[in-house]
Amino acid sequence: MPLGWTRRAIPSVLAAMLATGALGACAARTRGAPAVRDTVWYVSARARTDDGRDRRALADTLEYGAAIFERAPVRDPFADPLAFTLRDSLRLTRDAFRAQVQARLAMQRAPDDYAVLYVHGFGTGLDECWTQPVHALVRSRAPVPWIAFCWPSHGSGITWPRLGSVFVRAYEDDTTFVSATEPTFRRVLAEVTNAIGADHTLLASHSLGGRLVSEALAGHSRIDTTAAAPLRALAFLALDHDAARFADTLLPALQPRARRIVLYSSRRDRALTISRRMHDRPRAGLAEPAPLARDGLETVDVTDAFAADSWFQRVFGNRHSIRRASALLWDLTHIVGRGLEPACRDTVALGTPRADGTWHLRAGARPDTTRLTQCRPIGSAADTTSS
Repeated sequence: MPLGWTRRAIPSVLAAMLATGALGACAARTRGAPAVRDTVWYVSARARTDDGRDRRALADTLEYGAAIFERAPVRDPFADPLAFTLRDSLRLTRDAFRAQVQARLAMQRAPDDYAVLYVHGFGTGLDECWTQPVHALVRSRAPVPWIAFCWPSHGSGITWPRLGSVFVRAYEDDTTFVSATEPTFRRVLAEVTNAIGADHTLLASHSLGGRLVSEALAGHSRIDTTAAAPLRALAFLALDHDAARFADTLLPALQPRARRIVLYSSRRDRALTISRRMHDRPRAGLAEPAPLARDGLETVDVTDAFAADSWFQRVFGNRHSIRRASALLWDLTHIVGRGLEPACRDTVALGTPRADGTWHLRAGARPDTTRLTQCRPIGSAADTTSS
């Protein structure tokens, strides 16, 4: 996929379209409908060459921008294959980025008055940092804007679940960059929350990106004890981090940082199974032998959750990617993002509670969206469900 960003200033008409969300909303399928355009905003800490190529190194300065994708309309975004073409990637000034994100969020009304700040995981190139959230935007069927934070991990040339020295070296390199990027990520999070408000920010991280987020936020909370507004929610998708360290050391420090902390885990994640063997330690996102359960942590087992996988992907895939994790993404945006009580999963026939306090998304289930109006916000007088 070409990267093709332009150095020139964005024309005022295009800037206005981006700011008002004309390119950022998922269009409904209509007869003879033209191609749909979707926009993902991004902040990148990845260094680039003068001609725009990704150097896979930590940059001296942050790059702000928007990636504009085009796709054919689909009848069922939850299940149908999605094919995107990158039409342009536009570099923005910091002020223009803030203004566009603010303007896009101003279009949203409660309970969708938030943006998703997404942090990718291991083995993710710059173009993949943009395409993962655009898949999530469409699969989730939620109208909220997505902002991607791109840190300098290896690209798709080294991907899960390849074994051997090349893979191990790539994983070690990415782990090193996770630690090196922590101060930069804290700065990016501060800029995003200053622009749109912490209460309007759902911070979602995937895989090794969850290690970056958890260590950056927990470490910062131990250093800086000044009061800060909590995030709307903090979500970890397939978290690749030591389970004991996350649960016993990091989680207590993270709890003041978000109104809600959610962990999505699975027993069948082959990438995390390999990581567990490499580290010889349980991984927080691997529900094996059982999902991680702690007070103050809302754990959701997505082992059997609906995903838009082909037969080949179900049999031979690593079950780690979020691109086709439709039920997880719906849960993330419609229940967690909207601040609805955990019992909403049962109300919409998507998930069931377990005796240990965790949740299980039902095998192949789609949410019954007609029941969403029956769900209550967390903290409401009728909310008697502990999370």
